[in-house]
Amino acid sequence: IYPNVPPSENMPPSDIPDHVAHVIHIVVDGLRPDYMNGPNFDRLKSEGACTLNARHDFASSQTQPNHLGMFTGLTIADHGYYEDADTGGTLVDANTGQGFQNIFDLVKGAGGTTAFYGSKEKFAMFDRSWSIDTFVLQKRGFVLVPLFLEDMNNSM
Repeated sequence: IYPNVPPSENMPPSDIPDHVAHVIHIVVDGLRPDYMNGPNFDRLKSEGACTLNARHDFASSQTQPNHLGMFTGLTIADHGYYEDADTGGTLVDANTGQGFQNIFDLVKGAGGTTAFYGSKEKFAMFDRSWSIDTFVLQKRGFVLVPLFLEDMNNSM
């Protein structure tokens, strides 16, 4: 999605298997790379794909506009959403009236299934806008990991 972002130093493109059963994208707002240490983070970094060079769009450091950018590959100037809130309705391009191409629809188009687990009510806009098979919002973030693990175990 971001053509100018270099691949992870941990897994060069030639080492990525032809078939990947699951891709898990983990986002933690405001987590600096120097805090990503310890056995769990070390395992994620060494056995998965990782970047310690992720950056927010400098037009805004707010959650909603930057998550929209992560899932569409668009800058805030390109997608035009500056509000850090669920403004109702669905996410559409103001110029075309069409929905934005996004990672969830791309995965579905390739025959995969998708899921989103989040703790912020404003993310409900993603569920209304995109084709997400499993969409879980839970304000108590500590509940998300057990829910996710249960769903993963039931899907295998």
